[in-house]
Amino acid sequence: MYYLDKLKHLLVMERDAKRFKVYNSLTGKWMMNVPEKSTANGGAFIAADYVHIENTTLKFVATTTNNNQINFWDSNNYIFRDRMNTNEI
Repeated sequence: MYYLDKLKHLLVMERDAKRFKVYNSLTGKWMMNVPEKSTANGGAFIAADYVHIENTTLKFVATTTNNNQINFWDSNNYIFRDRMNTNEI
């Protein structure tokens, strides 16, 4: 589980899952599954954090996967925005 204080969201990632759940941390209500549909090409999610690029309006939720990818999601609606492949995480 990852708590994103700026968003007041709780992200729940189950072991070896290719999706994670988003909950409103103030009410405890489930908000959505991310991604909405499972994708075969991605790895299982292992970590998450909130990213705000200074002096811009860019705000993302960044997640890492067990296949060395960093995924960037729109912090407002968790729509996929970008992917970065890495040698290691």
